[in-house]
Amino acid sequence: MTYELSTWSKYAIGYDRLFDQMLKGPRALETNYPLYDLIKRGEDTYTVELALAGFKKDELKIELKDNHLTIKGETKERNIDAEYLHKGIAARSFTREFDLADSIQVEGVDFIDGILSIGLKQVIPEEQKPKVLTIN
Repeated sequence: MTYELSTWSKYAIGYDRLFDQMLKGPRALETNYPLYDLIKRGEDTYTVELALAGFKKDELKIELKDNHLTIKGETKERNIDAEYLHKGIAARSFTREFDLADSIQVEGVDFIDGILSIGLKQVIPEEQKPKVLTIN
């Protein structure tokens, strides 16, 4: 038996945004730069870590809009009066995007030793938590 993803929306009420994103597929032209880790720290806490060697805080912009987390890095020209024999540290401009579930909130952002860490927490409102219903 095969399933069409587009037909599942008839059975899953309120998941419109999720199905829309799944049907769009992977983002076009997504690169492997910068490298990142997605870490599950607990039952409802996560961290996104990006390796950003060579960047300064003022060259980074983090934006959360409509459950869409965007991290941008804009490098400034470094005036180094020297000849590179080998240039292996990538410090080019980038945009990295993550789509977050409705229940995910950003808890904090740190930039330590070239690693940008974004703490995330899943917060489920009391009215959305499972409850036992009584029969009248």
